[in-house]
Amino acid sequence: MSLDRLSDLFASRDSSLALAVAALAHIADDQGRATFSDLAVAYREAFLKLRAHAKGDAQDTGSLSVDDARSYLATSVLPRLAMLKVLVLPMGALWGEVPVAFAPEVWAGLPRDREEAARYFLRMAEETVHSAESSSGEHAIMRGGSRLDARHLAKAYKGRRVVDNVSLELAQGEIVGLLGPNG
Repeated sequence: MSLDRLSDLFASRDSSLALAVAALAHIADDQGRATFSDLAVAYREAFLKLRAHAKGDAQDTGSLSVDDARSYLATSVLPRLAMLKVLVLPMGALWGEVPVAFAPEVWAGLPRDREEAARYFLRMAEETVHSAESSSGEHAIMRGGSRLDARHLAKAYKGRRVVDNVSLELAQGEIVGLLGPNG
């Protein structure tokens, strides 16, 4: 899998995916593997550096514990990366010395210089943070992402129809608010 394909996968506003891949690229052995514990520490360090860089502050080491990083990786980030076929995860709980590895086709598509790959994914995470914090301007829609398509919606309260024939179509990453005449 090429870096461009990975860029498309990570085009959402969640920098955690690119950050976890950057951390793994940084610490992986020659087969693209690392232990879950080592990945959690590397992810935490990358997160704190990214946060300090994005906010222009000194690194705040108390804002994310290694246990918090482990929990977030195990319950959210790594399962999503496995679903995207970027990582291969073992069956069972993610903890301690359990191996986490790049999928073979992803590992084969990364540059031989792992630090170059790590820097690439860190830049992607920075861009994701920057676009998410932007208060104006359009954001790229995630290609191949989830879609919500609703047609001819209606809602009634106590027999009074308050929504009639509303349709909407949203792509992953879009944020929409609906307001009625009463706010």
